[in-house]
Order: sequence, then C-alpha cells, then structure tokens
Amino acid sequence: EKRQAKYLEHKLKCTKARNEYLLSLASVNAAISNYYLHDILDLMDCCDTGFHLALEQALRSYTAAESRTQTSQMQGLGSLEEALEALDPPGDKAKVLEVHAMAFCPPLRFEYQPHEDDEVAEVLIEMELWDEILPRAQNIQSRLDQKTIETEEASPSTESLKSTSSDPGTRQTGRRRNQQQETETFYITKLQEYLSGRSILSKLQAKHEKLQEA
Repeated sequence: EKRQAKYLEHKLKCTKARNEYLLSLASVNAAISNYYLHDILDLMDCCDTGFHLALEQALRSYTAAESRTQTSQMQGLGSLEEALEALDPPGDKAKVLEVHAMAFCPPLRFEYQPHEDDEVAEVLIEMELWDEILPRAQNIQSRLDQKTIETEEASPSTESLKSTSSDPGTRQTGRRRNQQQETETFYITKLQEYLSGRSILSKLQAKHEKLQEA
C-alpha cells in the first residue's frame, strides 16, 4: 500500500510537471508565433513613422498636380487652336481702318474750279483738236494695256512678300543672313514696282475714261 501510495503520488507529480511543461511550451510557442506574426508587423508600422502614408499623400498630390497641369496645357492648346482658326487678316485690316477712320479716310476730291464765266466742266473734243487727241488717246490705251500686264506680273511677287514676312518659319530657316537680306530686298523692290505701277495705272485709267466719255 505504501508503494502504491508513493507511486500514485509520484505519478501525480509527473502529471503536474508534464502539464506545466506542455502549458509552458504552448505559451512560449504562442508568444513566439505572436511575435513573428503580429508584433513584428506592429513594430514595423510604428517604426516607419508614417512613411508610407506620407509617401502616398505626396505621390497623390504630385499625380493630381500633373493631371491639372496636363488639363491646363490641353485647354491652353485648345485656346491656341481656336485663336489660330480665328485669325482673320482681312478682318483685322478692316478693323484698323475702321478704328482709325480719320487717318485712313480718303481726302475730299479736287473739284473743278472754272475760270470766271467758264461753265464747261467736261472734256470737249473739237474738230480742231481731233488730230491731237486721237494719238494721245491711242498712246494712253497702249500704255494702259502695257501697265496692266506689268502690274499683274508684279502681283504674285507681292503675295509672296506677304506670306514671307508673316511666316516665322521662313525667317528661321538655315539660310545665311545675307541671302535673307537679298531676298527681302528683292521682294520690297517688287512691292515698290507694284505700288508705283498700280498708281500709274489708276491715273491712265482715269484719263482713258474721260476721253471715252468725250
């Protein structure tokens, strides 16, 4: 009976010790598992001092700013395209003439001032003047035809001058400076010839019409 009692006593102690050992193992394993599965992650979250949150906010701010910039650029390009489509050189020229009407308004015509009692206000061709007027009229007609041809030939050069002076790409070509000056001088000379020829043409046309009326 004593042996049985000691056996049961030691068996109970062994059971308690085993239980404590198993409980300790479970506790330690649980603590280790909790440390590696949870505590480390929480420690990393605490130690990053909000790095990822700050980085996310910074990147979101950057992408939002870039998006607004692109939107603004697209709107700006759209406005430029509309401005290009709205360019109207003839309309702008008409507006300048309208705004500065006093400066560009044609002056009053020179009126015929008769001498004393002379009431005739038109060209008269008397028989005595016929031999003089006829060759003059023919000469005016010949000069008128010639000047019309010359003015028409100079007109395309004038259009080229307009397009050349208004095209910035032409001024930025790789031609040397002296070549550009020669080209500009050529077109300006052509413009002078065109304007002079058109002025002479208008005078000849007026004389021709007066003689035709007579």
